[in-house]
Amino acid sequence: VNGVATLTGIKLVTAGTRALYVTEQDNAAPSLSPATTRYVTVAPGNPTRLRVLLPPEARVPGSTASTGRTNPGYTTQAGPVFTFPVIVDITDANWNLTPGASQEIRLYSPDDPFAVIVPTVQVVTTSATYRVFFKRAGASVLTAKMTAAVPPWGPSVALDSATPVTVLPGIPTRLLTIFSPGESFSQ
Repeated sequence: VNGVATLTGIKLVTAGTRALYVTEQDNAAPSLSPATTRYVTVAPGNPTRLRVLLPPEARVPGSTASTGRTNPGYTTQAGPVFTFPVIVDITDANWNLTPGASQEIRLYSPDDPFAVIVPTVQVVTTSATYRVFFKRAGASVLTAKMTAAVPPWGPSVALDSATPVTVLPGIPTRLLTIFSPGESFSQ
């Protein structure tokens, strides 16, 4: 009415500086020019969850229906030669990083109890990197969770498990020869 329209029900979920772009959809006369709103700053919500990122994955902030990350999968080999970085983020309900949020977080593998994770526990402020290598071949998952009860100043963040990692056998380093009773090795 008189060149003014009111829009309701718009929810911006990706943190950062945002603007809305409005265009006419019905193409009826008179034709209206497209318009862009002023920029607004969308702040992240309160910290509510963790996100574990493997090397090929990227953050997907503002995501409401996914895991908050790209999901290409990751394959590595067992052994210390194949150490890789794992990032753990503290995010809001829409997978936006929450700057300044801090918790003591443990990263572990329920599938490979011999996996080497350095450090296994650290205070994560917004985001932190761990170094990992697996010792067992097969599918393995990395899980991040809080290590202690929620402190009085909060926040409580939900655990997260990474996309499963395919771990191939590492470089052979030993030869194991098994003899049946009564057999021996001779050249």
